Amino acid sequence: YLLDSYDQLDGLMETELYKEWVDDLRAQGIVLLTANGLTGWRNWVTNKPIEKPEDLNGLKIRTMGNAIAINSVNAMGAIATPMNQSECYNAIQTKVIDGGEWQLPTIYSAKFYEVCSDISLSQHFLLTCDMVCGAAWFDTLSAEQQEQLITSCVQNYKDNQAIVIEYEEKYLEEMKAAGVTVTVPDREAFRAATEHLYADPATTGGADYEALRTELYEQLGINK
Repeated sequence: YLLDSYDQLDGLMETELYKEWVDDLRAQGIVLLTANGLTGWRNWVTNKPIEKPEDLNGLKIRTMGNAIAINSVNAMGAIATPMNQSECYNAIQTKVIDGGEWQLPTIYSAKFYEVCSDISLSQHFLLTCDMVCGAAWFDTLSAEQQEQLITSCVQNYKDNQAIVIEYEEKYLEEMKAAGVTVTVPDREAFRAATEHLYADPATTGGADYEALRTELYEQLGINK
């Protein structure tokens, strides 16, 4: 729940913080070409309606195997269960797990809607991706070539954003037509349930995420 819209992702690259990240990576021999790649919002996929954190109580929910994902899913009421995605269809079918959290294109392509009756549009994680290259190679390019490369990468991901948004809408309608129930939960309740994690060392690895978020919101003009 750090960002609320896809537009904010584009704004992120105009901030001073982003420029600092570019410089930090450059010092490690990595050139950050763009960070506006988008794979979409992650949502709950289960066999019961999920409208508030309490609805997840006792449910084993597949998530990604990192501290932020695991601790966030636990904080929102579920029992976080990391698992290879290829195993999840059968695991849901045999009730080893009670569901998962994925982007809409993934739910559709992996056919999780065949073994889950409900999708809750919680939008709790926004999955993004970056494009990078080695600084040693980048420095062999002329200044004009470097600029063209960065511009092309930014535009490529911007074009891809539109495709992701289009297919999110398309796949959601197709899954509704297949009989899936779609709900929009109380997102503020889920956001509140995870608020403490910004100051949780087990989640942040000791980094000051609260200060980082405050600085980012100031630079993006977000009032919270």
